[in-house]
Amino acid sequence: MPQISKVLKSRDEWKNKAVERATELRESRKTEKRRLDKIADLTRQLCRSELLIEQKNIIFIHEQTIEAKKSAPPPVQASNVIDIRQAEQTRILCVLLVLEAVVSFRSIPRILELFHAKTSLNLPWIPHFTSVINWALRVGFGRLEQVRPITQPWLAIIDHSIDIGTKKGMVVLRVTADALSKRGSAIRLKDCECIGLTVHETINGDVVRDDLEKVFTKAGTPLAIIKDADATLNNGVLQWSGRQTEAIPVISDIGHSMANALKAEFEKADDYKNFIATTSHAAKCLRQTAFAFLIPPKLRT
Repeated sequence: MPQISKVLKSRDEWKNKAVERATELRESRKTEKRRLDKIADLTRQLCRSELLIEQKNIIFIHEQTIEAKKSAPPPVQASNVIDIRQAEQTRILCVLLVLEAVVSFRSIPRILELFHAKTSLNLPWIPHFTSVINWALRVGFGRLEQVRPITQPWLAIIDHSIDIGTKKGMVVLRVTADALSKRGSAIRLKDCECIGLTVHETINGDVVRDDLEKVFTKAGTPLAIIKDADATLNNGVLQWSGRQTEAIPVISDIGHSMANALKAEFEKADDYKNFIATTSHAAKCLRQTAFAFLIPPKLRT
């Protein structure tokens, strides 16, 4: 009996210690999560502050430039010559060439060199194309940080990019319902607004759900979600919509829906298999020849 009592006492002590350790572990995890959330919030505030300071600097420089132009004597040369000798103005011009003129990053330094050599512009420096990429990315990051809810009803278009190295990106676009009804045809780039961009090495339903939660918390709740038939996207969207108080319609795009329907109907037919084999063989024969332009389009698996 004393041995049994000793075993029971030891068991109770072990249970108490296990409960205490579990409680301490939970509290430690909660504390760590609160710290990480606080760090993320402070990081976002710092980014917003830096962006606001940069915007104010650009506005101040622009105002100073206008005042200088007003007080300066009229130029002897042509009136349409732009003064871009200051570094800030050069950055603005480079970004505008990317966004407004749709010029490639590598072409911008060549264009500036042409202006410097063939016009009266006297540029003290020509930025490298990697600097132009960095400035354009900062503008895009600033646009994403400024995403806010809108009063108009809108739809979300979600898709995953093709793998870039070991990572994969998810893009969320916002299209207003008025743009769809008034367009009467396929939407254009100006009808869309990018409200979310996330990149991960591992993609699953939980990751997609958490990303959608962050994006829609900042941008508001969509009227409906449009996506393809990808299983990972479908899982993540269903998990997110299941947490909402009201049901959010999930719409599969017509292209993937028709492709899946045709595949289900014809993929087991012998004629279809022979057709696929023939087109693949023809593509191999025509590739690297003068008739390469006749290669049939690729069919995804």
